[in-house]
Amino acid sequence: MANAGEELTTDSVPDPPRVEIHDDDDVGHNSDSDNSSERGSSAKGQTSGNKTPPAQGKKRRNSKPNSKPQSSFGIPRINTPGAANMICINNASNIHIGNNISINVVGQAYSQRSASKSPSPEPRSTEKSQEVKDACKSTAPVLVEDLDTVTEHVGSRWTKLGERLGYSKEQMEQFHEDHHGMGLKEVVYQMLLDWKQYKGAEAQVGLLCHCLWSARLYLAAEKLAARHSGKSL
Repeated sequence: MANAGEELTTDSVPDPPRVEIHDDDDVGHNSDSDNSSERGSSAKGQTSGNKTPPAQGKKRRNSKPNSKPQSSFGIPRINTPGAANMICINNASNIHIGNNISINVVGQAYSQRSASKSPSPEPRSTEKSQEVKDACKSTAPVLVEDLDTVTEHVGSRWTKLGERLGYSKEQMEQFHEDHHGMGLKEVVYQMLLDWKQYKGAEAQVGLLCHCLWSARLYLAAEKLAARHSGKSL
């Protein structure tokens, strides 16, 4: 044994301090919190260093109760009702909207509807000439050449002639539907040709001339009478 007066020594060496082990989630959480705290501190530093208040011009302008919303070009936006229909047509021609159209010719307004309803010109004569009287008594058969002569002078009153010849409205509409692509004269000619074929021997000049005159187609009756003037009646 050592003496009491001698110093005691040991051969043990002290260990370094233990390092705490943390999970990955804890480490990420701590790092995120550290980063957020750093950002917050930097933002506070910038805010405290910048003494100029933010611009309040737009907020003040929009805060007015009667202010209108502005577009990106500074033009006020107008709120239109949803039920309204707005049509804007630019750089267009020959546009017709509605039932009527007005044309301004040499400073005078012209209505298409009034023109379409203008009365037909009055017949030039209401008295039968001697030739017409003789033709109305003729028993000569109607020729194809007679149909050509009459067709040239019937015009828009062809339905009146069709009524005198014994055709119904539906039959005349069928003639128009079948032949209107060739023009009105073709419609009239086909109706007269059908009448001639249907009547056969009864399709006489006198009957056709009488129907023309009663339909107030005086010129057509005179032209037909002139073709048969001097022939046996």
